[in-house]
Amino acid sequence: MAKYSYELKRTVVKEYLKGKSSVEDLALKYNIKSHT
Repeated sequence: MAKYSYELKRTVVKEYLKGKSSVEDLALKYNIKSHT
């Protein structure tokens, strides 16, 4: 079973690729764990 939905992952990746948010910012925004 996936921990995060496909749609959530897709949304986060799209935002990251736009270059306007860091990994840490996105992790906080979407309440996901970040290993950085």
